[in-house]
Amino acid sequence: MTDATATIRRPEPGAAATSRRRRPLAAIDLLKAYAIFGVLWQHTVPRTVTEHAMGNLWIRPAVPIFFVLLGLNLAGSLSRQGPLDATGVKTYMLRRLDRLALPLLLDVQDQRKRPPTS
Repeated sequence: MTDATATIRRPEPGAAATSRRRRPLAAIDLLKAYAIFGVLWQHTVPRTVTEHAMGNLWIRPAVPIFFVLLGLNLAGSLSRQGPLDATGVKTYMLRRLDRLALPLLLDVQDQRKRPPTS
């Protein structure tokens, strides 16, 4: 009779420290897909169609779920960056600002060029 623990492969001593990412959970991915679909639905489909399809029961909850998952992803991303002190958060925000600043400026410039609607 063999020992069951003898067949378990243990990671090498430095392996756990180099890879801190966990495998994504299928349930979280499913919730992300639902939330993305629901948010896109709310932004593209007229409200009358949504109300006719009883969308208040299955579409409206997508936005709060989307924000909860956004916070979950943000917390995971910040925790992988290292200690959550003021400099770590500042570095994280500056990296995100790099990704968002140019599209935001282009959108603001585009809004200025459009004629006002009444």
